Amino acid sequence: MSKIPPELEAQMTPAVKAFVLSLLNRLERMEASIEELTPQNSSVPPSTLHPRGRPKRKPAAKKRKLGG
Repeated sequence: MSKIPPELEAQMTPAVKAFVLSLLNRLERMEASIEELTPQNSSVPPSTLHPRGRPKRKPAAKKRKLGG
């Protein structure tokens, strides 16, 4: 858990300290939640991880040469 620096903690009222600690706790939980949702070692771009995301198609090769 994140800790309040002692020089700041000495200046805080108990109510402010409790509020800051609750915010630090909430921030820690949110960061843990984000870590769970984020792929760690993926070589696939995030846009293709979306359920509806599709990889882009390569253009089809032309069968005939242009010109005369």
